[in-house]
Order: sequence, then structure tokens, then C-alpha cells
Amino acid sequence: ADVTSGGECIHVSFNAPHAPHNLPPPANEPPGVTYPGRSRYSDLFRHLDWRLGQLVRAAIAADYVVLLACDNGTSGEGKGSLAEIGVHTPVFAWGRDVASGTSERLVSAVDLWSTVRQLRGVESFTSPDSLSFASDLLASGESLASRPRSLLRVDSFPSYGVAPDQATWRRAVRTVRWKLVELPDAEASEATRALYALRTDPEERRNLLAEELSAEARSALDELTAALRA
Repeated sequence: ADVTSGGECIHVSFNAPHAPHNLPPPANEPPGVTYPGRSRYSDLFRHLDWRLGQLVRAAIAADYVVLLACDNGTSGEGKGSLAEIGVHTPVFAWGRDVASGTSERLVSAVDLWSTVRQLRGVESFTSPDSLSFASDLLASGESLASRPRSLLRVDSFPSYGVAPDQATWRRAVRTVRWKLVELPDAEASEATRALYALRTDPEERRNLLAEELSAEARSALDELTAALRA
């Protein structure tokens, strides 16, 4: 959309590939392709890729900024857990004046609200919970700069619509470099805790709390513990 004069926002949601893994159309999407059904998951991804390609090309031709995001990781590969492979998903952007490259900026799904508002030229685009990341998207984004997030929180509990039970509350908080996780443990009086250095241990295999902490790790633990208790 036009960054300075406003415009419209179009939101499109795709449910595929997702259970129950229905077959895509039998032929011609993309043209000439048929789906034998040997791997419905792969077939759905192939069809989704083609549909997204059509949509992105049309949107760019119409001078939109396109943002592509998803909500969580894949079943059997972190989905439902607090692991980064389950809760850390990429955001892709295309369009006129969109800068090439990547950013380590911490972004939450709720930040899409302020970002879209700023891209549309709305003057009052920020909120206490939603922080625009438009400045990281555009090559000329200096004038759009807004306060980045210093940390992200993830909470998981089996009950919805009621206050979470402390005994089942699974929590994590992270900065760009560090992550603290607290999981309920039925066999212990206190939650199981883990601290990870994400830049050197992105797969979260080494719990630093199981060893002597460096001064830097201790400082990160204190900061994240305070954030988790806030």
C-alpha cells in the first residue's frame, strides 16, 4: 500500500497444509500438474507455493507491500512446545522499496497491527502492546524508526478463558541472544528451568543452568528472571 497517503490492507489466511490434509485440486494448479496423493502433505505445500506465488506477484504489481507470516512450527517438530523451532517463525516481505537482507529484530505477531498502520500512513500507529517494525522493511525506513522490542514472552497453558493454573503454566522469555524457560515439573516443588545462549546454541541443547555461569550469562539470567516475574 502507499506508505504516505494511506490505502487498504488485505488479509489472506491459508489453512493448508494442515490436518486433515485434504487433496488439492486434481490438476492444473499449477497448470499441467496432477497430484497422485502419495504424500498429501507435500502435495498441499506444492499447491500452496503456487497459490502464494500468484498472490505475491499480483500484489506487487498493484504496488502493495506483502507480509507473509505463520503462527507456529510443524507438528512433530516443536509445535506445541516452547522451543524456538516451534515458536520462532520467519516473516517475509516483498514490494516497492522493501530492503533486501535480514533483520534480527524481535517481532511479535501483535506487531503486525502497528506495522500495517504505519505503512498505510496512519500517524498514530503505536500502542503499548504493538510495536511497528516498518523501519526494518523499507530501504528508506529511517524516518519510520520506532522503538524495537527488548524481549519476547511465550506462555502456554491448557486452560483458556480462565486464569492459568501455576502448576501447568509453561513460560519462556528471550532477548536476541538469551532465552529462559520455565516448565512445570510434577516431580519437583519448583519449575524446571533452562537458560540458553541462542546465538551459539540455536537448537537449545545446552542448559547453561547445569553448569557454572559466566558473568554475562548470570546478568542475562537476572534480566530474564525479572522479566518473567513482571
